[in-house]
Amino acid sequence: MFRREARLLKALEADLCAQARFVYTLSEDDRRLLGVDDDRRSAVLPLVAHAPAVSGPGERQTTHDAALIGTWSWAPNRIGLDWFLEEVVPHLPEASASRWRAMRRQISRKGTGA
Repeated sequence: MFRREARLLKALEADLCAQARFVYTLSEDDRRLLGVDDDRRSAVLPLVAHAPAVSGPGERQTTHDAALIGTWSWAPNRIGLDWFLEEVVPHLPEASASRWRAMRRQISRKGTGA
């Protein structure tokens, strides 16, 4: 199943990149693999900051955080979320774990997962 999805996604990405005037990627490797590693056709928008983040007064202190670029309704992302919730969350402090369990219930109620 995953090989089929990967093959379909690769074909779709190639088609979209061929049609696009300009493509933004998240890494130099993405540019190369997508065949758009020409500065006139693409640019990298890395997911890292080059300067330390500045905290303002009253901002919350984060000890655990996670992010996703995409959607929980895409099966591979949901499989990864389920793995995270089953294998990682039990090892987190209870306050963090209860927030993750609440998020899982919310996602499931919206019909984006099993």
